[in-house]
Amino acid sequence: MPEAEDKPSQKPNFPFQDDLPIRSAFFRMMRAVMFEPHPIDDMDTLPLAQLRLMWTVFRSHEATMKDISELLQVSQSTVTQAADKLVRRGLIERVADPLDRRVVRLKMTGKGQEILSASDAERNVFFQAVWEGMTPAERTLVSEGMETLVSHAEKTREAAGHHLPNWGMPPPRPEEGEKPSEMSSQSQPVVDLMSRRIRGRG
Repeated sequence: MPEAEDKPSQKPNFPFQDDLPIRSAFFRMMRAVMFEPHPIDDMDTLPLAQLRLMWTVFRSHEATMKDISELLQVSQSTVTQAADKLVRRGLIERVADPLDRRVVRLKMTGKGQEILSASDAERNVFFQAVWEGMTPAERTLVSEGMETLVSHAEKTREAAGHHLPNWGMPPPRPEEGEKPSEMSSQSQPVVDLMSRRIRGRG
């Protein structure tokens, strides 16, 4: 039987440079910002789906399964499966809505709350230290450079047909009694980023 011919690999329609300065700078930034050198033991082995769910519960006060499935853009069955595993680990818990016991809400346990609060605080301290370590001129330069980079990256994605969600800056964690819907999907960027950061270096 004749050997199957190898199909030519599809090449980009622009000159590809593997040594672009932006690649090296972006990798260094991601390594410095996104990866925790000493990951939290209870979180390090969690799959990304469970980490995303945990951060969403942390940011959305006692949200329902439906609320969370809409925020994460996954099915309610997917949320249920991930929630089951987090409940068994003692990181989140299910609570019945006091006004309608047919409605089940998810909330952090004391253990889960402590872990993510500590991670949140550490992140804030880190960014504050980075910011304070820069001169006013450097802060302006970095802010303008990041805005330029983000703007061009977004335009490139849009041109390729990958429309990005209309996210704003993520709001702080809601106070007691605040509705999850008031947060909308704006909390999702920090959910995704922190889910990756807390796992540490793989």
